[in-house]
Amino acid sequence: MYGATSRRPLSVDQITDSGTATITAVIRNHATFTGAVTSAVSVASSLSSTVRATINNNVIGNVAVNGSGSSQGNGIYFTRANSSSIFASITNNSIRQWTNLSGIDLNAGDGTGGGLHATITGNTLSNPASGLFPLHGVHLNSGTTAGNNQVNCVDLRTNTLAGSGVAANGGFDVRLR
Repeated sequence: MYGATSRRPLSVDQITDSGTATITAVIRNHATFTGAVTSAVSVASSLSSTVRATINNNVIGNVAVNGSGSSQGNGIYFTRANSSSIFASITNNSIRQWTNLSGIDLNAGDGTGGGLHATITGNTLSNPASGLFPLHGVHLNSGTTAGNNQVNCVDLRTNTLAGSGVAANGGFDVRLR
């Protein structure tokens, strides 16, 4: 069980089935995630599994401590592959001081069928760790190689993204293949 402040990342992929299971995870009202090396919160699905995840009202990182949200990862990371599906609700979180690509990184990768369906609303993404690699507040990678064929749907609205990345478009990036 996590206490008021967790220095460990939370990873749903530790329980992800490699077959056809349906997994539901709810991560909400956690005081603060700090000190993660990999992504502070990580959710993964593969083969033909389905993951339903709600991440609501959490704090990742300390605004005054460089890299405190994650010293080598994203704030929140979702990845899906094969014909699996992820249904995600990422709402009302404060995400700061991530070191990798994005505060919220959605990777809808290899395979056909399945897909990633995410609602991302009411989050505040600010103060990425210093350096050149935290490029975006929110990043969606739809397909990791040419020919990937899945349906991905992201409802991205009412988030605060100002200053959330060092890339020219900073706030968010959508990459389609």
